[in-house]
Amino acid sequence: MTTSSPLSLLEHPDLDAVLRCRTARHRVLIGRLLARAGGDAGKAAALPSWNWAGLLFGTGYLLYRKLWLPGLVLLAMEVAASLLPPPLSYAAWIAIALVIALWSEAWLTGRVVHILYHPKFDSACRRQAGGTSWTTAILGMGVGIVATMALKYL
Repeated sequence: MTTSSPLSLLEHPDLDAVLRCRTARHRVLIGRLLARAGGDAGKAAALPSWNWAGLLFGTGYLLYRKLWLPGLVLLAMEVAASLLPPPLSYAAWIAIALVIALWSEAWLTGRVVHILYHPKFDSACRRQAGGTSWTTAILGMGVGIVATMALKYL
């Protein structure tokens, strides 16, 4: 999806409702991605950008931001990496953490663009569809830990 200018996405009246948490910081990051993409929101959602929260909290950050598909896929990869011998498992975990750090902001931008411009989301639905979820972040990480332990020790 193409927006007419880098400001059109940032000026959307429901952007803060969709982001809901740390909106000023995410406005800056989305603005940088849009500027690098020449105002094309579709291209902005495909550009890497460093995210410290993604590096430090990994799949928990993705699930917290309601990025279900990449969060669950990478969580499954983390669980599968635990089955590898130690040097390989460490390398796999580092690689997964770097993927999350580099792409989580782009994935969030893509999700925001989808929620703001897809016809199935009206103004009332945007707040519920966007935002964050501590519950799924904690639940997802718990499931990952239990699955890792079950596969490794049972």
